[in-house]
Amino acid sequence: MTFSYLPPYGYACCPCCRAEFNLAAAVPTMLEKAPHNDIVVYMMCPECHAAYQVASDPTRKSMQNTCFTNFKISGVKADGSTHPWAITTTLTLELNDFDPVAASENGHGLTFNLYLGICAGTHDLVVLPGGLRIVTENSASRGAV
Repeated sequence: MTFSYLPPYGYACCPCCRAEFNLAAAVPTMLEKAPHNDIVVYMMCPECHAAYQVASDPTRKSMQNTCFTNFKISGVKADGSTHPWAITTTLTLELNDFDPVAASENGHGLTFNLYLGICAGTHDLVVLPGGLRIVTENSASRGAV
């Protein structure tokens, strides 16, 4: 992924207000089911996160729409680059010990096909001590009974 700029290590942009903030203490604000069976995790800056937690349903919906628009439409530049949003997935968080900074900086480290295979349930993922990852095609996807 090409970013329009790189914030300092451990920082990302709030998908709601676009402000840079430190991901070290970030917690998920909202989730969105992705079409490929992973869950997209949106982390907002502390101010937007706090506002979202106490907001009425219409205000929450408005904040969600702002995040979706920033992430999916207005955050992508003509050259294909994007803002470094504070957005990841549950699989990426799991592969990075649920550390949002590591998830943001490292990504999931899988090929696109393996990532989609794990999300679709056709591949199994085992993470061994030390971070070694083993991805195997599961028996159900090979036609076994």
